[in-house]
Amino acid sequence: MAEVVLSFLLVAAVVAMVLAWRSPSRFVQWARVLGLSQNSSSAVSEDLAARERLAELEKENAEIKARLQVLETIVTDSSYELDQRIRKLG
Repeated sequence: MAEVVLSFLLVAAVVAMVLAWRSPSRFVQWARVLGLSQNSSSAVSEDLAARERLAELEKENAEIKARLQVLETIVTDSSYELDQRIRKLG
């Protein structure tokens, strides 16, 4: 049983070393998520900041869509008479 546990730990260590060698940035990210890095709190704060930014962008997107609807209503309204106003200016 001890041999199986030791073999598993050895394989896990080799996998971790290969990941660190092949893609250091991804390994650091993975280590942060698992809490193995000293900067694990920064990964959580980065995630929180990304979620807050996403919420802000979704709110801004909804506002832009509302403005676009108003503009589409104005432009497609037959009583607006945009053409006549342009002709008066020219």
